[in-house]
Amino acid sequence: MPGVSANPSSEPPPAAARGSTRSRRGGPESLPHSQPPNWRERVADRMEGRPLIRLLLLNPPFTIVGLLVLGVAVLLLLALPKVWLSTPARFQPAVRVSLLDRVQAWRLERRAEVHLARGEIDEAWRAYAAAVGNDRGDVSRLRRALGVFLESEEGQGGQWALRGGELASWLLRLTGGEDRDVVLGARVFDRLGDYREVIGWLEGLGPALPEEAAALMARARFHLSGEAELADWWLRWERVVRVDPSMSLYRAAWHAGWGSGSEAASGRAQLEVAATTLKDRLLANRLLLRVALQQSDAAGYAQALHRLAGFQGDRFEAYVDYWRLLHRLGRGEEALQLVTDHPCPPRTPAEAAIMGKVLISLGDPSTARGFLERHAPVLGDGPASLCLPLWVLLGNLQAEAGDWPALVRMGKELRTLPRGDTTLQSFGWFVEGRGLAGLGRREEAGRAFDAALDLEFVVPRMTLELAAVWIHSGFPEHASRALRPLEAALAGDIRYWTVLFQATYALRQDESLLFKAARRALDLDPMAPRGRMDYAAALWVNRERSEETVEIASGFLRDNPDTPAARIVLAGALALGGRADEAGRELLRLPQLADAGLATERALVELEIALANGDRQAMAAALTRIDESFLFPGQRQRLAAARQRFGGASPE
Repeated sequence: MPGVSANPSSEPPPAAARGSTRSRRGGPESLPHSQPPNWRERVADRMEGRPLIRLLLLNPPFTIVGLLVLGVAVLLLLALPKVWLSTPARFQPAVRVSLLDRVQAWRLERRAEVHLARGEIDEAWRAYAAAVGNDRGDVSRLRRALGVFLESEEGQGGQWALRGGELASWLLRLTGGEDRDVVLGARVFDRLGDYREVIGWLEGLGPALPEEAAALMARARFHLSGEAELADWWLRWERVVRVDPSMSLYRAAWHAGWGSGSEAASGRAQLEVAATTLKDRLLANRLLLRVALQQSDAAGYAQALHRLAGFQGDRFEAYVDYWRLLHRLGRGEEALQLVTDHPCPPRTPAEAAIMGKVLISLGDPSTARGFLERHAPVLGDGPASLCLPLWVLLGNLQAEAGDWPALVRMGKELRTLPRGDTTLQSFGWFVEGRGLAGLGRREEAGRAFDAALDLEFVVPRMTLELAAVWIHSGFPEHASRALRPLEAALAGDIRYWTVLFQATYALRQDESLLFKAARRALDLDPMAPRGRMDYAAALWVNRERSEETVEIASGFLRDNPDTPAARIVLAGALALGGRADEAGRELLRLPQLADAGLATERALVELEIALANGDRQAMAAALTRIDESFLFPGQRQRLAAARQRFGGASPE
């Protein structure tokens, strides 16, 4: 046929001759000369409908990349969650870290060690501080970090210096106050110039202080009060001076501030030289501040403070002492201007409260209130243990100004603070109730006070102050409810028993508790005139020891003749002791009494005199003037007995 080759070999071979391994139906053909399929082909056949898996299994580069991605994902799942408990068991707040945090902390610690080997102390401290930030529960690393801080120049001031104080406080919480950590923390705060913290830390160790701690304590007290503590330390620990070079500067300050003649001049010259050297300038200038305070040298104080500010070694407390020094020297207007123009805003609620108190002491409470109202919403948002003094001071200023609506607003604001705790919320209800009471809305105020007591209030001494306000505002029942649970915590505080006495007397419900409160206060301070008079009043209410009551009340009236309550107690005790005529003469010395409670107590004494004299007319007159709401249960029983003497008839 035309167009078709006659040579069979020129025709294309059949499919089987070309090595095809499949039949038309797709199945393998069993030819004697064909090779079995390899594993790639078998996998490709089985994964024909799953292209991603086939690519992963048959493409080596893609397989390697996939395994790497999977490995990284697994590693991240293990490293990122914060599941590792870093702080000790049962420690609160518990801190958990991730594996990545621990690795990063280890790397930063290695970097810090490298800086230390090179002599780069400041860089090592910063690396250590960052390492601690990644794993806050590692106590040994924290101790090493603070040790490096003490060798660095960062204690001169600035944010890194404040970080040292934060870590020292955190270490004490972690270890529960181990002695070595207390001393280490005290060294940190000594370096920072926060001498009140030094004293607060070391007082917990008791009187038997180790040598280093005794030196720290003496130095701190020297900065705060003068030479007495340092002199005592010098006599007991003189051998430590030989190994503590800084003590030579303290001795120079001692001579400069409290010495005389050439000794004082020599000490001051030594300090002035050290104040310009890199090594000793921080301590020397702080000692010069103390010397200037002792000598009321405002110019010398300002010069040393200026030098400290030049290398960020100044502290807020140093400025406060300067303002108070100026005020003491009669330069109050200058001090007030400096306070107003102070360039650095307060960094903590404590600093804001101190600034407010300084403004008040300088005679400008309105500026103090404005200052606190500006800073309290920001600095006062935190734990009550830190923020309450700030809010209390602001609340007192608003109350003294009679701005009750501002107190109500402040109370509502306190309860909405994002980081405020339960105690701060409770105080918010108290503040709102105080404002409502000032506005005359006593029923609403009582409900607010109830809400304050329903919440947990964990600052006993602050609760004590709130109870005093409740008594003054006419809510003694709330004061009593707040005070009764505090006995275990404040049993050694005379103010607790005094305020409890006042609340119990105002309620007039429990004369045995009245006697207990008066007796405990007297035991704590037997010579306090007010406490002795309270005890005499409790004896009179309980009708006990009339002669002792007469003795106490007479002594009190010699120094305080214009005290109607004391004269009523004296007259009542005289009547109980069978000295009715003397009691009557004491009552004649009383002025007209506007207070209903005192008027009832006077009438009660008149009743005792009438009973002793058998004067039915005077008895009847006294009974008409007694308001039973001002009597204790025992007094009401005796009143009922007196009325029975009229056979149940009206005294008229």
